[in-house]
Amino acid sequence: MTGQGPIRLFTSSPWEHSVVLTPCGSGTLRLQPKGRRAGGPVNSRMSIAAALAVSALVLVAPGAASASVGVSNPVAFTSNGTVSGGWTWVHDDTHTASWTFNMGTLEGAQAGTVRLNVNALVSNRVDGGAGFSASSVRFVARCGSTRQVLKVKLVNPFRPIVPGDSLGLGWTAMGHSSQPLRVARFAGCAQIEVTIGGPYAQQRAIGFIPASLKFGYR
Repeated sequence: MTGQGPIRLFTSSPWEHSVVLTPCGSGTLRLQPKGRRAGGPVNSRMSIAAALAVSALVLVAPGAASASVGVSNPVAFTSNGTVSGGWTWVHDDTHTASWTFNMGTLEGAQAGTVRLNVNALVSNRVDGGAGFSASSVRFVARCGSTRQVLKVKLVNPFRPIVPGDSLGLGWTAMGHSSQPLRVARFAGCAQIEVTIGGPYAQQRAIGFIPASLKFGYR
């Protein structure tokens, strides 16, 4: 990163957030989240949460890209969860969230390398406390009658665990599927739908945006 200027990243949500990563010497970066809502004041809670989540989505620094790693992003997202500040939270057993992926980008991947990667918010309730993780989160990949269950443990490294409203701090959690997507099983499918649905763990709410899910592969 030496000699490079600030890197500015943006989220795509009703909130206009930016994250500025500024080189500080010795290979370190300084995170400067900024946020505003079109026509409205800054919402500090969601600005912080969005800035942290987007910064966690940065997988490769400029100049370090590798042709041996690929990413498939969703082309559509729907959910009936609770919307708060541009994030959709699933917590009631009737809540679902679904992402649609094109299979064309995955058909050339090496067998056994396609993993679902998840970047989300986890708390004990919507707009709740900090430091909570979620184990065995169940996603189902579908195309017609073909399906595969993908289980993900969403790890939140933030400490301390605080049950009260943390104003967006300590919500970010990440994880990947314990098993690879069996691409050959979905041969002939132009798209697959990946869905999360209840029942959910008690005292856990998980927040998503369209970019929360992606498949990584070799």
